[in-house]
Amino acid sequence: MATPITRDLGRFLAGVQFRDLPSEAVGVARLGIVDSVAVMIAGRVDPAPQLLLAAIEPGGGEATVLFTPRRAAPAAAALINGTAAHAFDYDDVAMRGHPSCVIAPAILAEAELLEASGERMLAAYVAAYEVWAELVLRDPDPQHLRGWHLTGWIGVIAAAAACAVLRGLPADPAAMALAIAASQSSGLMANSGTMTKPLHAGWAAHSGVIAARLAARGFTASPDALEQASGWLRVVSSGGRVDLEAPVAAGRPWRIAKLGIAIRRHPVCYVGHRLVDGALAIAERTNLKAADIAEVRASLSGQAADILRFHRPTNGAQTKFSAEFGLAVALLHGRITPSDLEDGAVQSATVQSLMARVVVEARDGKALDAEPMFDRVTITTRDGTELHSGPVTAIVGSPERPLDAEQLGAKFAACITYGTQGGATPAFIGDLMNRLNTLEQLANARELRAFAC
Repeated sequence: MATPITRDLGRFLAGVQFRDLPSEAVGVARLGIVDSVAVMIAGRVDPAPQLLLAAIEPGGGEATVLFTPRRAAPAAAALINGTAAHAFDYDDVAMRGHPSCVIAPAILAEAELLEASGERMLAAYVAAYEVWAELVLRDPDPQHLRGWHLTGWIGVIAAAAACAVLRGLPADPAAMALAIAASQSSGLMANSGTMTKPLHAGWAAHSGVIAARLAARGFTASPDALEQASGWLRVVSSGGRVDLEAPVAAGRPWRIAKLGIAIRRHPVCYVGHRLVDGALAIAERTNLKAADIAEVRASLSGQAADILRFHRPTNGAQTKFSAEFGLAVALLHGRITPSDLEDGAVQSATVQSLMARVVVEARDGKALDAEPMFDRVTITTRDGTELHSGPVTAIVGSPERPLDAEQLGAKFAACITYGTQGGATPAFIGDLMNRLNTLEQLANARELRAFAC
């Protein structure tokens, strides 16, 4: 017999209180919001959010747009801000998707309208994460094998959960918010490498805001929309092995404290990070110069190779899904930054020349469960020397190899500097990061307007 998952998650959401959260859970939520703000500000100069902003022409409202003085209605702000947060594929990773680029923009936008405290915002993030984990972990098969971009498909439900907590919805309306959101799931992996991929995150944040608002006003949906025979869990499953019988375990224990989030070190698709980490490790160990490279061979899983499908990218949107680009730029510059994703930089003769010397080899097998999680890089120099990364398993920035405080601060500062075109002073950047790192002390979300830049 199926568990009443939708109903039970509604009960969970109605009971979430900041005072009951473990410090580890609060820490992850705070980190996710801090990093999301940074990549959102960096991503606001990307064509995707700029075109979106011009297309929808949002009027005035209570929610800040792209951390500028401009404001819009919360749903519109969440749409634009979520798109910017995912524009560079520089946002965090967890549970087969990118939670913060959806959850944080929805919270930031709606919290301004509600004048929510920092504690309430953090509780909303934790609750949304738990709902995401509850749903995604019921399916042993990666949902994107069926072509769904999970960030859009599950992100809308998580965003609705966050907004339900922000609004203090009782159990039944909170469950209804999830059910309404489930019908708004969308996003195709086929649109990776285009502006539509980050739009998935923005649209999920937007729709989550709307779902909670509708539920608060008595709008109806199926009370078993997640678990019924034609419900969300069955529809999104790629292998049909989804567990509908296990009791809801959200918050028992807090999965966010155990699973955490991975903060991306590089602004490219996460499945390419092992390769970039391996190449950088070789270069740092050997003092390798790009001019000395004759060939780079990259070995990765078949599934990852399918995702990294742009072998000769010509624009910034494609570069994020190109193993050749990530390896070439990392070896040329010793890092990858948002400025490397600009079309002119991608099309430079230097980058294109080194990309042509990268050979990608996909191992047999498609499913992650069918093969070890490792990648490997071999670099052959012009004098015939072979340099090996060995198997690269844990990604730099993952919970297994987390970025330290200095690295996190450097990424934050670089993102704000890039997004403001150098207009933000070091003092301003430090103050903004400190304010976000002490979010639980915030009395009213509108206080963040002081950091419009």
